[in-house]
Amino acid sequence: MGLALALSVILIRALPLEELGSFYAISTLAYFGNALFLVGADFALQRRLRDLSTRHRLDRRALARYMGRALVPGMVASSVLAVLVARFGPPVLSIASTPFASLAVIAILCSLIAAATFIVGVLRNLLQIAGEAHRVGVSLVLEAGLRLLACALALTLAGPTAWAMLAAHLVASLVLIAPLAVQVVQSTQSEDDPALARLVPGDVRQTLVPVGVGGVLNWLQLQGYRPLVGQVYDNSALVGAVSFLTALGGTVTLAVLGVAGQMATPRQFSSGGASSWRFVRLATGLTLVLTVLAWPCATIFLHLLGKDELIGLEYLVCAGVLVDGGNFILGVLGNHVSLAGKTFMPAMWAGMAGFLAVAILLLGAGEAGSLGPASLGLSLVVGQALALVVMTGFALRYRVDKH
Repeated sequence: MGLALALSVILIRALPLEELGSFYAISTLAYFGNALFLVGADFALQRRLRDLSTRHRLDRRALARYMGRALVPGMVASSVLAVLVARFGPPVLSIASTPFASLAVIAILCSLIAAATFIVGVLRNLLQIAGEAHRVGVSLVLEAGLRLLACALALTLAGPTAWAMLAAHLVASLVLIAPLAVQVVQSTQSEDDPALARLVPGDVRQTLVPVGVGGVLNWLQLQGYRPLVGQVYDNSALVGAVSFLTALGGTVTLAVLGVAGQMATPRQFSSGGASSWRFVRLATGLTLVLTVLAWPCATIFLHLLGKDELIGLEYLVCAGVLVDGGNFILGVLGNHVSLAGKTFMPAMWAGMAGFLAVAILLLGAGEAGSLGPASLGLSLVVGQALALVVMTGFALRYRVDKH
């Protein structure tokens, strides 16, 4: 967590709020391919690997083939959207000031970020399911350290620009893939798995479609405000302030919940979902505690950074804690539905409920002329709360008996 906070310090001190807004907005585009296709592909894979937690056996060649097939449409989706928005999109995503920028560079960068995010996520999930908590912890520390080093080098070589930071994050993720792959190999024994060998994206549409649609709606719900504010209000500084403060709360939250998940996730899979609700209660309790602590800690943190212009917006850090804590809980509930062998349609309905809530609140605030940090933070929290209510309602119908 300390390394992640150090990275946040580098970003907020080195980048002007306008560049910081561009960094977060372009990162949003890079995630599109993951939201549309790759997240669903990952969930479909996890459904077939529920025995990994007890047997520690994995068909590595079949896994590599599946990931290769899944990457192609995800990378294409990311690159196409990135090019369209860079060419016709809002000023906050303008690349005119970047001499190295071209549509081809944008497409390649965003597609590679989507691919690296997917590969790192799959490998880390495999380690979690296999119960290798210490290896997951090491990978998280290594990832934060690599990002910190890459960003420091990028600032030295290319200067404080959004594109330099994006490239640094990509390099760090690509470097992380090799040690993660080695850890997976060391933690599992290779064994042919006919079911996994036959698993291709086209065979798991019941997972890909609802999770993909739900992922896109969740993407629009939590990150769609970035290009919206840039398009309508041409205010990348507002995007930068809101994005940084919510991301600050989210960074701490995911670090804490990630530690809890290292122990609880293998138990959830090995129990077939019987321990899911204990996991949900733990994550909820930790999120609420962090929310209470976030405001005073954020005030001290911003004072130490010398960012007095952000004082008074600490509630956005609390919003970030609630939003990312909610996303973590949604993931736990999604795993529960998967382990129960049910359809992933609840993910789509939850994403739709959250997106509609955010859209209605933001459009209403815009019509009233009150769109600002407070209305943005409130809309994100309300949308996430509604998504959680919908997903929890579905998950309660899929209780699993204890083994």
